[in-house]
Amino acid sequence: MTCLSRRALRAPSTKALRSLPLPLPRLAVARLAVALLAVALPAASPPLAAQPTRADPVDWQAWYGGALTVDLPRRWETQVDYRVRYQDNASRWLGSYVTTELSRGVGRGLRLGGSYRLAQVGDRTFHRLAAGPSWERRVAGVRVGARVLAQYQRQTFDGDDEGGSDTDTFVRTRLQLRRPLTRWLRGYVSTEPFFAVGGDFPADNWRNTIGTEWDLGKGRALDLFYIYRPDYGKRSYNRTFHVVGVQLELDWKP
Repeated sequence: MTCLSRRALRAPSTKALRSLPLPLPRLAVARLAVALLAVALPAASPPLAAQPTRADPVDWQAWYGGALTVDLPRRWETQVDYRVRYQDNASRWLGSYVTTELSRGVGRGLRLGGSYRLAQVGDRTFHRLAAGPSWERRVAGVRVGARVLAQYQRQTFDGDDEGGSDTDTFVRTRLQLRRPLTRWLRGYVSTEPFFAVGGDFPADNWRNTIGTEWDLGKGRALDLFYIYRPDYGKRSYNRTFHVVGVQLELDWKP
């Protein structure tokens, strides 16, 4: 969920910033986005959902997605996000995820928002609700953002006639820094621990992200990122996930 408004990501229009060279033509970046997103449609990849094991607790994953953000009147904002994920060194389909969210600015740099996510992961269906505040301010040329979310998730299993399900509740806290690198390129880093309510460990997993956002013009941007995510949810061993991903971002103001 991205409660922070994308309008805050636009680079400042200073003369010095305009004079910086563009690392890649925006058309080339757009073509790169199409090529990378095409990888999300491998032929005949079976819907298996294997997980790292004690013998091999490390996995590389690939995430591909797109998001549409709509700037509404009276400081409202909504977003629809679709993402597919691949696991086993990015060779097997893991799941598909659709997220909708709604937020509103309520003060200087402060927003309140909520989201719903539907995910199909193998033979499991996940329903996730999340809500909380986010805050963002510019400090010495750097966008500093913070977010706190309360998250509830319920999973059901296909073919379970008895209606069995598992539920989880988390508290997520994220700190993020963003900075313009060139006129069309922004870099960011963030860290976000997930605290499981009633879990065996204080932090269930920890998401650390570094990425770049290419401004393609006309409300379009390309987000390229890497995530290092240690997972402490297993009682007997820890897992580690490395994620490389790309997401096409679209902004629309009716």
